[in-house]
Amino acid sequence: MHPSTATQLRPGDHVCWVFDNDNGCLDDIARLVRSGIEAHHRILCLTQAVMPVAVAAALESVDVATGPALDRGQLRITTAAETYLRHGAFDPGTALAAWREGIEQAHREGYRGLLVIADMMWAARPIFGPDRLARYEAQLSRLCADGYATAVCLYDRRVFTGSELHETSKAHLATVPPGGHATFTVRLRIVRTTDPVGIRLTGEADLATRLAVRAVLDGALEDLPFGEPVTVDLTELRFADGATATALARLAQALPAGSRLVGASASLTSLLRLVCDGMVPGLDLDGPVLEGAA
Repeated sequence: MHPSTATQLRPGDHVCWVFDNDNGCLDDIARLVRSGIEAHHRILCLTQAVMPVAVAAALESVDVATGPALDRGQLRITTAAETYLRHGAFDPGTALAAWREGIEQAHREGYRGLLVIADMMWAARPIFGPDRLARYEAQLSRLCADGYATAVCLYDRRVFTGSELHETSKAHLATVPPGGHATFTVRLRIVRTTDPVGIRLTGEADLATRLAVRAVLDGALEDLPFGEPVTVDLTELRFADGATATALARLAQALPAGSRLVGASASLTSLLRLVCDGMVPGLDLDGPVLEGAA
């Protein structure tokens, strides 16, 4: 990991981190943990290929103060067998419930965020299937949209096939390929807001993030306060493809009275008009539901 990469991550980010070198992966974990400690985040490091003791030793070797962090409970290093597979088989609902419990606990204990670094090698099983894994990861993007948790999912490309990585990466908001740290940037951020109540999209929404976008937008009303007007802020959304426009149209169709989509670029406004003609008959895109930017 490029030294500045860890500092680019923000609460709410969900990153597919692809690696092909064990030593490099340990270095990445160390920098992430150090950054999390400094930011006063609760950190959960889930290992698989490398045992927890080796991770702890690697952290100490690069001067990460693991002892105090472990003692006060800020840092926990454990295995996937004790988390994802603690009941013998992976259940997405149970895993997501554990995420929610971890977020609530970190909140209660006064941490500024929750950082989870997970070695995903446990999921490289023929019986698991990339579709099921991608659906789980997409729902994790939806959960992270609260803007409190950061999820870094470590995928070893020596274990996962190219097609598996391609499908799974679309369920994340950013993907870092091996050797791509120097040019890494989070291409898309989707965060639920409280003032105003709603959701904000920043960056570029395209094929690379399609599953994550759909999960977050399709679940937006369920995740926001029931019945309140919603503001969907598109001011900082630089690009959106047709699938994103379709998901936004589905959301517009279900928005409660007084809701609006604001800040859409001229090109996105045109795209939404085309999509909404079929999905939301009679929707006035220049009225209170959608306020297009010039």
